[in-house]
Amino acid sequence: MYQLKRDDIKTLKGKLYRRIYEKLKAVGEEATNCISRYASDDLFEVEQGHRTYVVDLRKRTCGCRKWEMTGIPCAHAHSAITFHGHKLEDYVDRFYSIEMYKKAYAPMIYSVPSEEQWI
Repeated sequence: MYQLKRDDIKTLKGKLYRRIYEKLKAVGEEATNCISRYASDDLFEVEQGHRTYVVDLRKRTCGCRKWEMTGIPCAHAHSAITFHGHKLEDYVDRFYSIEMYKKAYAPMIYSVPSEEQWI
């Protein structure tokens, strides 16, 4: 598993962490099996196989609920977002942003001493 060192974190560039782009790519492959239809405003009907899902880009919801649970657009949302001509990055929860990643790991995290050293 790849681990970033403290100095490496400071040099990260872009909007999202690398692994999130990898997940979006995988979801994009699944989205090729989806057909998006514009319903109104930011609402879409997305068909995948024999099922239809309602995607609301404004509320960031999908009938399959994966988007709400993970914060990363599901295949149906991916299809609607790209159909609408928007950037996928703008629909990923900010929790996955490099900015938040840097904030989370900015403070020094000290090792916990072994039990024999407890006061």
